[in-house]
Amino acid sequence: MMDETALLRSLRKLYVNAQKANPKCVKEQQAMARYMRNKFSFFGLRSPSRLTVDKQIIHENKTLLQDRNFLLRLLPLLWEQDEREFQYFGTELVKKFKTELLGGTESEFNEAIDCVQHLIATRGWWDIVDVVSPNGETKTGHCSNGEVEDARQPLGATGSHNSPVTLRSRHKQGMAV
Repeated sequence: MMDETALLRSLRKLYVNAQKANPKCVKEQQAMARYMRNKFSFFGLRSPSRLTVDKQIIHENKTLLQDRNFLLRLLPLLWEQDEREFQYFGTELVKKFKTELLGGTESEFNEAIDCVQHLIATRGWWDIVDVVSPNGETKTGHCSNGEVEDARQPLGATGSHNSPVTLRSRHKQGMAV
């Protein structure tokens, strides 16, 4: 059975192969980095190419990825990688396996929320925060020093529907998150 590091190696190999197959990736790397204010490095894969790789990995490892404990171990590994495409893959996993990740108990739910909150705080920026916000409710902003900043309203501010505190409260009341 494949472990998290083996899946990560497979994903890296596929990203590198996709990068080598497209000579435009070198220019894209630079453009993507500039667009993200040089906070992250990239393979330079445009979304269609990256999603093709992501779907292949998900298809080949679907059973494994449905295991919430595996996901909780894999997600931080993805966030440790330099290239932003790994975090994009992580957001795809959070979206696709949301039910599995949240689990069936309050402690599993809290563990998942803590994990996602940690991911946002460690390498969060508007491109990730917008995707992992629950129910598609987004707050465009970025993280620094573990707090989300937003010109309109900080994530978790009074009235925010997607703060970890509000999510926990909604979960306890049996509401959709």
